[in-house]
Amino acid sequence: MESTKNCNNYPKRVFGSELAPESFFVPVRSSKEVPSSANSIISLLNTYGVAVVEFEENESARQQLLCFGQLFGNTMRHDRSDDDGIAEVAVIDESSVYPGVSSRAYTFHTDGSYDENPPPIVALRCEIPARRGGVTQLASGKKLHEWLLSKDRAALETLYEKDSLSIKRAGKSFSGAVFTEYSGNRVRLRYRSDEAALASDSQKTQKAINLVQDFLSEEENLVSFELGARQVLLTDNFTVLHGRTAFGADDPRRMHRLWFDRLSSNNDEVCVGFIANK
Repeated sequence: MESTKNCNNYPKRVFGSELAPESFFVPVRSSKEVPSSANSIISLLNTYGVAVVEFEENESARQQLLCFGQLFGNTMRHDRSDDDGIAEVAVIDESSVYPGVSSRAYTFHTDGSYDENPPPIVALRCEIPARRGGVTQLASGKKLHEWLLSKDRAALETLYEKDSLSIKRAGKSFSGAVFTEYSGNRVRLRYRSDEAALASDSQKTQKAINLVQDFLSEEENLVSFELGARQVLLTDNFTVLHGRTAFGADDPRRMHRLWFDRLSSNNDEVCVGFIANK
């Protein structure tokens, strides 16, 4: 359990297209320097829910991912990861219903949304950027929450209901809320809208989901940029939605992803989720 007192100082700031992607960047020479840059990295995660660490040296993906365990705790395995929890993200099967293993656009989502306990922190390292396309897109869950509050309070309340999101993927099923209150006054977000998401029969739920999609379709609500080689995108998975645009099927684009459970010596410093206006 994180320190509520400490995290009250970090309600999270909303962001959109007005924020330059470079605002998230933290340059480091190598994986050995990550601990000395911990304050800068954690500060960005606590402020926006996003940090991009730029490595200068050409180390392995494994080195430049596992080094973050000193900040974010234990790695979390899943069905496509290796023993360390690292999963390659590349074109494996264009016919798959899961866009993450194809070259088509990957709609906005939070990682592990089909798991009972999704990862609090997600790291995505670029090995080979796409030649064209494959643009990373980020959206603030707190801004989405505030937008729904001003647009349609009833729709927002619907997304707090336990059956507002249903997902079936990799032999797992989940049914729960898009927004959930936890750890005192904080809120966490869980979402996806691709083929793994099951459409609701409820008109009010479908209306609320359609509003979420309206928000995510507006460029002004997004930060978009191309993740470069040896850059690691870190996201607070309870606050930030991410996706990417399509790229060529023959493109060599390759990434590696790793999840962290946030159970570390910095447990009281890394604040996931956001404080919502009511």
